[in-house]
Amino acid sequence: VMSGNVILVFGRLPVAGKVKTRLTKGLNGNSELSCEFYKCCAEHIIEQSVLVPNTKVIFFYSDTEDKEKVEEWLKEKDLLTKLTCNPQKQVSGLGERMDHAFQWAFETLNPQKVIIIGTDVPSLNAEVMTKAFESLNSFDVVLGDSGDGGYYLLGKKKYYSFLFKDIVYSTSSVIEETIKKANSNGLNVSPTQQLPTLIDIDYIDDMKEWVKQQKQLIDNNNNNN
Repeated sequence: VMSGNVILVFGRLPVAGKVKTRLTKGLNGNSELSCEFYKCCAEHIIEQSVLVPNTKVIFFYSDTEDKEKVEEWLKEKDLLTKLTCNPQKQVSGLGERMDHAFQWAFETLNPQKVIIIGTDVPSLNAEVMTKAFESLNSFDVVLGDSGDGGYYLLGKKKYYSFLFKDIVYSTSSVIEETIKKANSNGLNVSPTQQLPTLIDIDYIDDMKEWVKQQKQLIDNNNNNN
């Protein structure tokens, strides 16, 4: 049975001191505040992902032992029945964790298209996810550029593990290296302009930049009305 589209959402249980530690430094050590921000951001993204039509959502949480608490949290937000919760593969590398999640999805769900997203991109919404799936009608791989050399979304129609091999994550060449790998293996990558560039928030400067963008959007909307 083909299950159409699948969204893999990578995230973690929002616990102060365990999430967004780099952001906490920029907030004068206020881990409660950075955790609250992450929680809102993650909930928003999960809520948006379950709005994408004909799509199965799998929330991959970072630590196996958080299972019950993750389920409690999502139940409280009325999201638990709308998705499946799986633990990420318990290895240190992000690439290996993502690769495992894709492999699981393609083998278990027999989908046509799969995208993976993170939970720290506050402007990510159902419209962007839907656009990513549409891009996969014409291309083998789609990427959402996070503007810092990384990506906030990756999508494909078949399982290939080479897209994650020998890539050092959290550096400024991740998206470039990934595109190179796809091209050298004969895959067509959707032009990155097809999806908006969206900031993922790791540091206080990312947050300031994002807040600035929101203000501009509000100003533009006010000027247009």
